Amino acid sequence: MDPDEIRSARIQLAACFAVLVGVGALMFSGADVSCSFGGSEPAQAGKPVPNFQTTLDDGTALSAADLQGHVTLMTFWATWCGPCRQELPSIDALYDEHEQLWVYGVNLDRGALETRRPQVIAMTRELGVGFPQVYDDGSVGRAFGVSGIPHLVLVDGEGVIRHQHIGLVPESMLRREVEALLEERN
Repeated sequence: MDPDEIRSARIQLAACFAVLVGVGALMFSGADVSCSFGGSEPAQAGKPVPNFQTTLDDGTALSAADLQGHVTLMTFWATWCGPCRQELPSIDALYDEHEQLWVYGVNLDRGALETRRPQVIAMTRELGVGFPQVYDDGSVGRAFGVSGIPHLVLVDGEGVIRHQHIGLVPESMLRREVEALLEERN
């Protein structure tokens, strides 16, 4: 290699390294790393869970009233969302570790249920995700004011939103928040 080729290769290597460092810093800074699609104002921490009614993937009804008495994590996500794909296994780990934590995935993919359901099942199986899913028709997302995903909502046992995150959340932060709420219940 001549000196110009070596210099060019070094510049390319340095540029790739800079991009990797930047992406890593962004992910762990708490900055908004999300897939946005517009919407209304998010439901606010310190306020009661908005009224909603929906159906879980097994046919069970779910409403805001059902969350009373349970620490609940709701994650709004879609199969096409890269940050969602990264975050779902961390949420599932919390679900597996804490029996008293209720977790619901609210899938926001668009299209007919017969098209969405196989995609959601394939992705959750691939990622090893076992918590219940909702195939949202848009009503639950609107009730919570979801404008970007992943969108996480942590609800205390009194039905009050305690934490809300739009974008990828570091697992350590989510774990601290969940465990603190569970500790309050005990």
